[in-house]
Amino acid sequence: MKMLSPPCWLSCDDLGRSRIGASGLLIGRSPDCDLVLPDPRTSRHHALVREGISGPILIPLGRNPTLLNGARISQVMPLQAGDKLGFPGLVLEVVLNTSTRPTGRTWIAMRERGSVMSTIRRPTRLGGADMDDLILPGWPADAVYLDLVGRSLIATFNQAGLLDGVEQSPGAVVQLTSGALIAFGEERLRVLIKRDHTQSTMLVSEIEEYTPLEVVRFTQRSGKGGTLELVFDGEGVIIELSELRARLVEALVRAGGVALPDSALIPVVFPPPQRRTSRDMDLLVHRLRTVLIQERVDPYRIVERGSGGTRLLIDVETEVSAT
Repeated sequence: MKMLSPPCWLSCDDLGRSRIGASGLLIGRSPDCDLVLPDPRTSRHHALVREGISGPILIPLGRNPTLLNGARISQVMPLQAGDKLGFPGLVLEVVLNTSTRPTGRTWIAMRERGSVMSTIRRPTRLGGADMDDLILPGWPADAVYLDLVGRSLIATFNQAGLLDGVEQSPGAVVQLTSGALIAFGEERLRVLIKRDHTQSTMLVSEIEEYTPLEVVRFTQRSGKGGTLELVFDGEGVIIELSELRARLVEALVRAGGVALPDSALIPVVFPPPQRRTSRDMDLLVHRLRTVLIQERVDPYRIVERGSGGTRLLIDVETEVSAT
């Protein structure tokens, strides 16, 4: 992907900054913008910052004012390091950085009295270091990784933190729900599924209703392990599973969507003389979900684990087989 040279960022004090890639950054009030400003004085599509021939440019789009260094503009303007872009309730500074940074950022989230929220569209690393995609002062480096998988927002904790007040150890992979609160130390970030301007910091992801799985087919290999075939939304994916993951999936497929308690599932997946506990099953389900995420499959659409046991999420119309 062609990028600006040097890379260009938009920054608001020390609360956050976002790289401007070749696709640019769309700013406005509409939820389809990369940077969403809920201030009613903001146009639905207010302005676009993107790469020009010789550097970043600012393109005013809306009827309401767009300011460059305090002056209203009505035409395309080139941008330089240190320029200040003014929007209702927000001022962004242009930062040119010659260091190499991660690519692929198209959104920004900042904690500023609820005046800014953003739409998650790409995998994003949050933390307090310069190499993180979204910089939150007070957070450890590479604190948590957010990824939109299917229609679910998945958080992978790389450092020990809190989710809704519950401790999360490094390596924990969880599905976020509307209102989820991620915290490291005193710094907190709230994640919302739908538009809500009452929170101080917002990341927004539009979630739609799922269509049911059409096909779940497990095939045992001649050696150890097996193959899981899934079809949903008219698309299929084939996933190779190692021995333990294959045993788990086969047991769940043969159960046909019925939840299996650990007392029934553990002896099948970990046959005697192994002595395993629910914690071992937690870890195995986590590893299965990790494999599904790597294949761009939403794991929380496939496997459910709760107090009642572990099961496949299927309905009466799903074709299920194990061979």
